[in-house]
Amino acid sequence: MEASVVWVCGLPPEGILLNFIILALFNTITHANVALPARVDRALSALVVTPNIHRLHHSMSPERQITNFGTIFTLWDRLFGTFCAAKELRQDEEFGVDASETNGPESFANLALDPFFSPMDNSDGKGVLRDADAGTKAINAQRRTAPQN
Repeated sequence: MEASVVWVCGLPPEGILLNFIILALFNTITHANVALPARVDRALSALVVTPNIHRLHHSMSPERQITNFGTIFTLWDRLFGTFCAAKELRQDEEFGVDASETNGPESFANLALDPFFSPMDNSDGKGVLRDADAGTKAINAQRRTAPQN
């Protein structure tokens, strides 16, 4: 399939390979469990996604989960208002989800449909269809009711 897309678009296979290598490298780096020195992290995060920047995206806190989606450059998150600086990362920050991540037995069909369901509610063992706007609405409502400093 990918070869036909490359051929139809006229993209050189070398360019596709280089893109894949760069994306795989940055994905590995951003998901690495390493801490860069604060000054280095601050300097790099002005341009590229660092592990600390992306780590916020994996927080258990819903308001942080909708931040720092970038793969390589922080420009896109800054442009679309989803950037959250590493200084927001708390020492006691918890990561992951607070529910089972599986919506059924691991099969191709379940893996393909998984992005459309919320994590299972442990009370009944069923996932619920994900409302993409629900998290954003809840966070905005929370911000409106939060006391202003």
